[in-house]
Amino acid sequence: MSSLISATNEAPLALIMLLIIITSQEQLPLAPYSLKLYCRMGAMDSKEANVTKLCPTASTACGYLEFSDPNVSRRTISSGNENSVGIYECVDSSIFMTENEDNENAKQVNKDMFARFCDHRARCRIMSAGWLNGQFLQYLTKVRRVDGTRARSSAIVKFCCAINDALLDEVIRSGLNEPYMDEVIRVRPAQLKFDDDYEDVTREDGSDKDPQAYNERSSYYYYDERSEYIAEYHCVQRHFNDELYRYCVLVHSNKSPSHCFEGHGYRICCCFFTSGEWMRFIYSIN
Repeated sequence: MSSLISATNEAPLALIMLLIIITSQEQLPLAPYSLKLYCRMGAMDSKEANVTKLCPTASTACGYLEFSDPNVSRRTISSGNENSVGIYECVDSSIFMTENEDNENAKQVNKDMFARFCDHRARCRIMSAGWLNGQFLQYLTKVRRVDGTRARSSAIVKFCCAINDALLDEVIRSGLNEPYMDEVIRVRPAQLKFDDDYEDVTREDGSDKDPQAYNERSSYYYYDERSEYIAEYHCVQRHFNDELYRYCVLVHSNKSPSHCFEGHGYRICCCFFTSGEWMRFIYSIN
């Protein structure tokens, strides 16, 4: 079975084409490294938030939560007000987790919600504080000293999210509650820490050049007497919530001539396209 899928890049962002070759009995494992993400943390007007700090291992994005006076209107919160309290935090899907952490369906719902709020597009959104995990709200009141009346579940909060602190500050300063797209991607290098079987490496600083466009082609299918292999093409979104993007960061960091990562029973190859290109890709399964 095969199907032809077309994708356009509406915003001038760099695109990544991903080829996965994997046995039909296997599922793609997590990328074999721990990402070191640096974000601002603490109250917006504090010295603590003037510098970036290493986030917990589970964090996938830099976040900002703005709590306003509970007596002000939603419209006032959207346009900004002087009485607001802004907090920088490293965030992941657990900020939306329900109290019942044993419920796998609830976990998936909250992961999906986080993915909608916090993806490859830097943005702010006005929402009810009741959508946040109760334990996370308690953390904000006890550790970050957010007044309890501002952080109660019925309060309204402005939540902003981005892949790094630079883009996060851009969207906060913009005052817009719409996705903010950087015209040219300039991302602070992400440090990677591999498992014992891999060397520690650091991404080359890409601030002076755009990702190169590779025109290499790979075979789609491989067969032997024991296994059937599946090849898939994917257009990868640039965010650490996307495991495929994490693999592409790994491939780019390794500087492999083949632009591929060889795993146990699978191979992942990534091609980096310059901004503004239109892409068409094929997804096929035998």
